[in-house]
Amino acid sequence: MSVLPQGAGAVTRDRVITLFTGPGPAPALLGHYRDPRNALILIFFNHWWRFDASLDAWELRVPTRAVCPVSVGSEEMEFSIRHIWNSDPVDHPPVRIRFCPGDGGLKMVVHAPFFNDPPAPAGPPGQPFPGLWDYEVVESFFLNSSSEKYLEVEVCPHGQHLVLLLSGKHNAFLQQVPLSFSAVVKGNRWKGEALIPWKYFPPGVDKMNSYAIHGSGSGRTYEALYPVPPEDLQPGQGPDFHRLEYFQPFSLQSIMGEGWVQPESDLWKNT
Repeated sequence: MSVLPQGAGAVTRDRVITLFTGPGPAPALLGHYRDPRNALILIFFNHWWRFDASLDAWELRVPTRAVCPVSVGSEEMEFSIRHIWNSDPVDHPPVRIRFCPGDGGLKMVVHAPFFNDPPAPAGPPGQPFPGLWDYEVVESFFLNSSSEKYLEVEVCPHGQHLVLLLSGKHNAFLQQVPLSFSAVVKGNRWKGEALIPWKYFPPGVDKMNSYAIHGSGSGRTYEALYPVPPEDLQPGQGPDFHRLEYFQPFSLQSIMGEGWVQPESDLWKNT
């Protein structure tokens, strides 16, 4: 096993390989960040290392399910979608989604390959488009795991978007609400920026998942940040992005600050 050196010095993507000694390749670093106790965390696909300042040593943490977030800085989090819904690896550079504070909401920034398949939806850019999940799209879900109330945000490289508020699996009680979103395509890449108002988030968000979809017919590809583990796959099973049991811990306070309090929203009352 690779051994990390003593001390928690500055970590960068370019220098991470220097943290490992011993034979064999170092595992791919997905990201790093400081937790609420200012402990340095290095995140890999199926494990992470945490620096314990009291012991001046690193400790290995292995979760029950694979983890794939990439977190950078104290006021933003970035995630890379590296797997298909069934845990197979993607065959292209990963879709990256970054969350950071915005004016009156959470800013969501997408950097992704542009497949241009299927063609653009018929609706105008900047407007909601029903059934956007049938097109090339990137989606993020924000869940209160106790109440099963969750927010679904879909964005498209052609500029259309779709926001759904759900109470219970697949049970959307509000959708096609306004969203500030713009997208730009440059060659075989696209970038999208959305500002998600706080009133759209259910109270007590504690888990999330993100997805990307592209392709047509038999080439339709469904990718997931937190996929279904191989041991859970069943014969004939297909993708279902509303498998809430596979969502993983997520805290808005980790972006907004530990003392931040989520604004109340009338949209979720009586749901």
